[in-house]
Amino acid sequence: MKKLILFSIFLLSIFLFSSVSLSQITLTPGNTTIYITSIELEVDEHNNSLFLYGSQFYLNVKWNARYSDNIERPIGVICYLNCPNVDQINNETTLVDVCSGYENCSYEGITGEHYCTFKKPNYIYTRTENNSVYCEFYYPPLEQNISFIPYPNRTFKPIDFSLSYPNPINSQIGKTTTFQISIKNNGIFKDSYLVNISTDYPNYLEINKGILSSKEIEEYETTFVYPSFTPLVNPLSGISLNISVLPNSSSNISSLSCTSTNDCSWLSLNPTSPTDVECINGLCYYIEKTTVSSKYKSMSEFPSFLIFEILIISILIYFFFERKKLKKKLNK
Repeated sequence: MKKLILFSIFLLSIFLFSSVSLSQITLTPGNTTIYITSIELEVDEHNNSLFLYGSQFYLNVKWNARYSDNIERPIGVICYLNCPNVDQINNETTLVDVCSGYENCSYEGITGEHYCTFKKPNYIYTRTENNSVYCEFYYPPLEQNISFIPYPNRTFKPIDFSLSYPNPINSQIGKTTTFQISIKNNGIFKDSYLVNISTDYPNYLEINKGILSSKEIEEYETTFVYPSFTPLVNPLSGISLNISVLPNSSSNISSLSCTSTNDCSWLSLNPTSPTDVECINGLCYYIEKTTVSSKYKSMSEFPSFLIFEILIISILIYFFFERKKLKKKLNK
């Protein structure tokens, strides 16, 4: 029994050690001639050690850092936005050396959960290009003689999202069909979405609920909308529905407004040929398509009582005509 308890404690200690090692990253001093303990940064479930949130007006870079010996001492952090020279870092240069003069924010103070702020950040809004933040952690009393490596970094997009919906959408003629559209926020801006459903075949499909607004969500979160339509004519195959999406965070950013479709290339997933976007009333919408397949009801889809009624009526009609035939024969 004692051996079993000791073995259980051993397994538990392995599990706890594994959990800790997965929830942090370690930065070691780049200058090995002077000893100082390492810095540990917490990471989230997405393996991020830098937590980003902001709007068109600001970008906050947050971290949770401590020295590995748990002694509280000063810490310094400087972060750079979209520095193009990070690939020039080597054993002789630091992040500050190669990015000096580029857009940055900084912090000096105690360890723990803190942040620095970029004011009016110069974002890249194109959905096919990443922004980047690189941060250098250092020990302030040594005036950046010691920087800690590797340099924590994150790539991100201010506005980005992905859609999920059925394709094709199965429906029945004359019956209203409701389907689900999932919208996942992949950008760091808190966002909501205006969704517009339309068709190029209004004589075939009637849109019942075509303009919908989603709730506001954070990065990595998903929201849902539920449009509906009714097929009007004979069985359909391959009739398309247009799903147009406006990220509301872009509505108040003047540089993202439009007078033509070409102005919306920033929102396109193919900016050199932006056929998946449209300028509507000065705002850029992203467009995807799904198809509708419709049919008449099969017998298995009718309620059983209705099938029974049809069967009884058919039998009665049959006997009615058979009786008439019999009467005619007798009259002859």
